[in-house]
Amino acid sequence: MKIFAVLLVVFTLNLFGAERIIALSPSINEIIFALGSGGEVVGNTEYCTYPEQSKKVAKVGGYFSPSLEKIVSLHPTVVIMQKNNYKLGQKLKQLGIKTKTVKIDTLQNIKHSIVELGALLQKQEQADKIIQDINEALQSLKNITANKKVLVVIGHNTSLASRVFVAGQNLYFDDIIVASGNTNALQSSRKGQPILNAENIVATNPDIVILLAHSMKERSISREDLINPWKALPINVAKTDAIYIIDKKYAGIPSDRLVYFIKDFKTILEDFRTKELCSDRSIISQSPYITYLIDFFGMKECIVGASIYDTQVETELPRTGKVIDPDKQALKKLHADFLFTSDWTPQETLQTITPKKTQALRLKSFDSMAQLDNNLKTIAKALQVPDAKTKIKTFNEKWQQIAKEIDPKNKRVLLLSACSKETYSYGQNTYLGDLFSKVGFIVPDNAKKVRHFTQTELDQFIKEERIDFIFGFVPYTKATTCQVLETQKRLPIVYLNGDNFMHPAPATLLKGLQELQSKESEW
Repeated sequence: MKIFAVLLVVFTLNLFGAERIIALSPSINEIIFALGSGGEVVGNTEYCTYPEQSKKVAKVGGYFSPSLEKIVSLHPTVVIMQKNNYKLGQKLKQLGIKTKTVKIDTLQNIKHSIVELGALLQKQEQADKIIQDINEALQSLKNITANKKVLVVIGHNTSLASRVFVAGQNLYFDDIIVASGNTNALQSSRKGQPILNAENIVATNPDIVILLAHSMKERSISREDLINPWKALPINVAKTDAIYIIDKKYAGIPSDRLVYFIKDFKTILEDFRTKELCSDRSIISQSPYITYLIDFFGMKECIVGASIYDTQVETELPRTGKVIDPDKQALKKLHADFLFTSDWTPQETLQTITPKKTQALRLKSFDSMAQLDNNLKTIAKALQVPDAKTKIKTFNEKWQQIAKEIDPKNKRVLLLSACSKETYSYGQNTYLGDLFSKVGFIVPDNAKKVRHFTQTELDQFIKEERIDFIFGFVPYTKATTCQVLETQKRLPIVYLNGDNFMHPAPATLLKGLQELQSKESEW
């Protein structure tokens, strides 16, 4: 009679199309909510705590011990479970309750399960979006660092003598590691989460260790408690300090939030790359212009000191004096491998201030795009930057292509920096004047350096050189027009974002050229 009553309720619910879902794992529960069907979940497990609404849903027991009686009492139309609930699934089928079993061990199975659940719940579009987000996150892992041995450790081990659970080959962690171009430090046929001891760990000799420990606070365990045992072993990570902790619960729950773990993993790879790259390449950048070029190669994190004028680095970074007059004592304290200065620093000064064991390089002024190219090559050669030739070539091809697409219409132009007390012009002998000349504009100003104008001098120059219009470079953080330029009512003024042009930075110059191209109708 009881079974008949259950069947009658299930039949009635199906007849009216009302879904009543029970999710028997946190992963399944999160996927259902991400698909937009969270409102149809009438039961889940005690461990289903995300999203917040999940806590208010009726609990049917634990992950491995759900209660058949509680499940039946909720009159579900479908119970979604993993393989470990096989016996329970058979009992539910005998009661006429629909079940769905999904696999969420490997990355491929996780994505397949999301698609299957999307079809089951008629949420195919949402499922496709989740898969797209996961694929894009995976793509972002490429070309950060390669062929490194990564060990993912699960748990809160304050001792490595025994029972150290790690991710094996048949889990999504391994798939993510492989997708990044690296390898799982544990190469084993053992499935699930193989258990290691200190001796096994030494044998794997990982380059990167990631500790998944989401209950540190509840267990009163500090970061040092988890990391120090690894530093005591004769392995690579003990030397490089490449031991990382992810303390978020989502790291161990394969759902749509897999994207968050992948992003965390990306941050770890980027930090490792920086540590590896900067281990013998600590840099002092004595010019903001030079910092832009170092950043272009992805090595700004290697900068240990900078001039007092440099706003491109962290404010707490040690300062090493002025561009022209570096601070000898500040330089000495940093024990840097490289010191880069511009030719504003006199050669004789450089010889007296350079610390022992520091290689000093004095770059020429940025007076043309060709010199920008030379300075990029000089820095790349000194620092032995990986793929530097490709990066420089790509930049040159991009800016030259955009320049070729812009029609200058044979215009004679004046390049003026705006919003300062005294207007100054970028002429032919500056990287900016050279860039606009390469675009095809006629830049009459042939001063050897940046030329400062009074208002009278500016009026006279415009008249004598038959200037057609003015390019005004305005800092993004300030007003879009400037008083000193607005006085030139008889000439058209095309305003450009000065933040993209005022520094010889490859990335921002490309943005500047694209902006210039978009304003072609204004001249």
